[in-house]
Amino acid sequence: MLGEEVIHVFRAIENVGSPGEIKTSFITLQLPGKPKNEETIPKDCPPTPLNITVGRLGDIAFVGIGCEVLTEIGMAIKAASPYKYTFVITHCNGATGYLPPKHLYIEGGYEINSSPFAPQAADMVVKQVVKMLHELAN
Repeated sequence: MLGEEVIHVFRAIENVGSPGEIKTSFITLQLPGKPKNEETIPKDCPPTPLNITVGRLGDIAFVGIGCEVLTEIGMAIKAASPYKYTFVITHCNGATGYLPPKHLYIEGGYEINSSPFAPQAADMVVKQVVKMLHELAN
């Protein structure tokens, strides 16, 4: 699937001339955590660190997230990106676990139970990534 998406986007890129300078940014977020395989989140649960790397080359952006995000998160990042083409890459500079969107915590399941992140973490990641992408555009 990822390979197909890369080929699909690459074929849509019309101008591969000089894209200008490469810009990058990196941050380690301290996100609200939760114990794995537990449904309740204790008040004293430590945060879970997550590495985020963004880069840009012309109108192409790359987002590297140190965990496995569920589809809705990648789609939200792409929709809010100021770039014509945005690639979201998971397991980049880390493999923290699953990062599900908040609305899926009600359903439970493997990704939710095994996730080290509290429900609000995904929204925080999307907001931070979009902020970083906009900062690179300036």
